[in-house]
Amino acid sequence: MNYELRIKVSLVSFSLILASLFLIPTVSAQDESSPSGTDAVRDKVRKTIENLIKKPKAVIGTLDSVTDSTLKIKTSSAIKTDDGKFVLVATNKDTKYIKTIKGKQAEVKFVDLAIGDFIAALGYKNGDDILGAQRVLAFDETPFLQKQVVYGKVETNKKGVLTIKHLKTAEVWTVETSVKTEIVKRLDGKIEAKEIEEGDRIVAVGTLNAKKDKTLVATLVQVIPGSKGTPRPTVSPSPSPKASAKPSPKPSPTSQP
Repeated sequence: MNYELRIKVSLVSFSLILASLFLIPTVSAQDESSPSGTDAVRDKVRKTIENLIKKPKAVIGTLDSVTDSTLKIKTSSAIKTDDGKFVLVATNKDTKYIKTIKGKQAEVKFVDLAIGDFIAALGYKNGDDILGAQRVLAFDETPFLQKQVVYGKVETNKKGVLTIKHLKTAEVWTVETSVKTEIVKRLDGKIEAKEIEEGDRIVAVGTLNAKKDKTLVATLVQVIPGSKGTPRPTVSPSPSPKASAKPSPKPSPTSQP
C-alpha cells in the first residue's frame, strides 16, 4: 500500500467515525423501541462501509494480448485462481509500469510490455468488473518457481521433449529435459533422455513453464520401463556336462562239456 492509498484509507476511517458519532445516536433515539429501525441503521452503515472502502485487487498471469490501453491476461495456475481464465486489465496515463529482466528492475512504458511477460497488475475493479490498474509489474519469467510433479505414460520423445498421458485421467503434459536433468531408469541407473522409450512410465519433477500450457521443465525424471521397453539381457547358466554311463560287461558264454 503506497502513501497516497494510506491517506485515503485514513480519511475513510475518519469519515466512518464521524458517521457513527452523528448518524447512529440520532436514528437510535427515534427508533430505539423499534428493532426494525436498528436493523435499518446497521444495513445503512454496512452499505456505507462497502461503498467507501474498496479493497485493492490483483490480477496475476501471462500477458496474452494488448488492445489499445487494455491488457488481456491469462491467469496463472501457480496461484489460487481459475487456471486458463482470461482477465481484462485497463490502464491509463497514470498507470506505472515496473519490469524485471534477469533480476534487474526498472520503470518502463506501456509499449515496453511484451506478449508472454508474466504480469502482476494492481488496482481497483470498476462497475464492469474490469481491473483499473494503478501499477503493473512485469517479469521476463515467472517468479513463482514452485516444484511440480507429473506422472504418466510416454507417448512421444522428440529430442528430449516428452509428451506423456496420465494413466487414469488421460491428461496430457509436455516434459522438457536438458543436459541438467537427472534421468534415472529402474534397474539401469542413470540414462540419457534419448533412451526414454514410448510406453515407458515416468515421474517428472520440475517447475512450470509459465509461457506454455501444461509444460514442465524437469530437473528429475524417474523412468519405469513399459511393455515396449527393451528387455535387459539375461545370462542363463550353462548346463553341467553329464557323465556318460559305462556299459555293463556282458557275461562270456560258457563252453558245454
